[in-house]
Amino acid sequence: MLLLKRLATAAVVFVLLFCLLFFTTLVVAGGIVASKAVKDNPDAQKKADIARKAGEEFGTKYGVPIGFGALVLASATALALSFSGILPWCRKPSSEQEPPPMPESSGAEPPLAAPVACKPHGFDPGLQCLAVTLAFWVVVRFLLPLAKTFASALVGTIVTFLAVTSLNVALVFVWVRTRKSANPPRTWAIAWAAAWAGLMLLSWLYIMFSELA
Repeated sequence: MLLLKRLATAAVVFVLLFCLLFFTTLVVAGGIVASKAVKDNPDAQKKADIARKAGEEFGTKYGVPIGFGALVLASATALALSFSGILPWCRKPSSEQEPPPMPESSGAEPPLAAPVACKPHGFDPGLQCLAVTLAFWVVVRFLLPLAKTFASALVGTIVTFLAVTSLNVALVFVWVRTRKSANPPRTWAIAWAAAWAGLMLLSWLYIMFSELA
């Protein structure tokens, strides 16, 4: 039953996210490319035809890469939301059982042991988030400059912006889910990862608005 709930949730989230990412990227990027084509031909009389043609060429050429990127992001996000236990109906039922009764004794009851606070150890979730953030920055830093045309650079910019947004949301989910676990994240590591991802998000927002302007 739990598996069916998770799969159904993943399917619904995937469809919604895929449609949102795919069509939003096509509309925004196609509009920017069309407006740039019109600006490059200020004396043209048929500006509407030029804009429509530029938008159609962009969709034909970059529809498949955009769809693949939306597919990857939507799949990863849907699976993470469904199988991580963040959503209440996707969590495993608690299997806590009542402890067996203690044998009666005439002596005084022993004092209860104080709960031991869990401390981060090993490659905890905080260090994992920091490593993922670093790897993401390295990939974007070296792959995005390889774009040779304005349209491909624009697609890379929008996809990167969506990925950075997903990264920020994922960091919040990791913190909420693991801060009370047996191996909680190191505070400084999760804070550095969140600050780094937040700066990347602000920088890509600036780039997006610069392209729109």
